[in-house]
Amino acid sequence: MSKGRPSSHIKAQKEVKEREGYMCLRCGGVFKDSHGHHLLYYSEGGPANYQTMATMCPGCHRKYHSKKANIDIIRF
Repeated sequence: MSKGRPSSHIKAQKEVKEREGYMCLRCGGVFKDSHGHHLLYYSEGGPANYQTMATMCPGCHRKYHSKKANIDIIRF
């Protein structure tokens, strides 16, 4: 497990990335080291499931969390 998250959480992130072909929601790039991003923050109680997660590449994910990039989540 990473960062103390339960195995079900890690599994959900992996399944989301596989479902989306490891393609980043923001830039459209495909990266094998993509992250499972929570649209509803995990730290604020957001669940780890298909409806609340999306794939982001490491660069876009860092930019998003440092408020240097936005994503349009209206499609969700």
